[in-house]
Amino acid sequence: MSIFVRFFDIENKVFREELLAILTFEGITRGEDLFKSFDNFMKKSDLSYDKIVSISTDGAPAMMGIEKGLLKRIRDNNSGILTYQCIIHQTSLCSKLSATLKDVMDGLIKLINFIRSRSSLQHRQFKEFLCQCDSAYSNLLQHNHVRWLSKGRVVERFWNIKEVKTFLKNVDTEEAKKHSEFLENNRNIVAMAFLNDILKYLNTLNVELQGEGKLICDLIQSVSAFRRKLNIFERDIEQKKYLQEDVSLKQYRSASTEEFWAKDATDKYSNCKQLAINLATMFGSTYICEASFSKIDFLKNKYRTKLTDSHLEDTLRISCSPRVPDFKKLAKEKKCNFSH
Repeated sequence: MSIFVRFFDIENKVFREELLAILTFEGITRGEDLFKSFDNFMKKSDLSYDKIVSISTDGAPAMMGIEKGLLKRIRDNNSGILTYQCIIHQTSLCSKLSATLKDVMDGLIKLINFIRSRSSLQHRQFKEFLCQCDSAYSNLLQHNHVRWLSKGRVVERFWNIKEVKTFLKNVDTEEAKKHSEFLENNRNIVAMAFLNDILKYLNTLNVELQGEGKLICDLIQSVSAFRRKLNIFERDIEQKKYLQEDVSLKQYRSASTEEFWAKDATDKYSNCKQLAINLATMFGSTYICEASFSKIDFLKNKYRTKLTDSHLEDTLRISCSPRVPDFKKLAKEKKCNFSH
């Protein structure tokens, strides 16, 4: 379990995001198991639960369980802690497809898997066919349930490769005929066109929510703006206005929200400043934690013969830290011993 902390550095008057710890588990990982390990870490590090303002998680049952979840047990030690699910995970849950669209999406994924995964020979023939047709793309993309942007990119790539229908007609199998019939159905084509459009907007929102240093108020504002955009889309569809417009507008100021409350706000507004600092320390999403998993995969590669939990944590801490070492200062503090 990776634990990242966002805090206000009083000395330098900046907000920081740092890796706090990696807690390892073997076997069962229930809510009580997670809390036991977390509580031992808090006691070992001499950290107080009173210092925690909020906690954001990915929404797993072991985390969010009402009776035995990790968050519930942490709140038992500090009832004032705000706990919530990662906003990016929430938007992914809210973008689940309706029954009709899901059927079309499932049919599309089966079609792609038929071309790519049914046989290596057929896959090579498809890529050669695209090359002969001077297609802008050399292959279809496969859907990955783990990756947030996968579904939209899969549909977009398929929609842009117009040669798929011709290739299927040249494959003399019953399954290929079924997939050809799927593409001949006008309702399926309309549904795919809608998916191609709406998933582009959802992916744009998802990318906007990702990244380090994102304030929770900025993420909520992005989601609220997207909801208003959906209302405009709905009205345009009802009125049969299908022109796509980019109506997003942004205001730019000389100082960011963080800079204003950290450096520019005066003591006259001390209550507002304290509230803003608490708000700025809240993680809007678990993006930084999710990104660390990719770094762990890179660090735990086949070329390492030995890597302890402690060594992994130290190495990951360096790779996740935004701080850049002052190599010149470090070099001056060391003395070089030359052999004679």
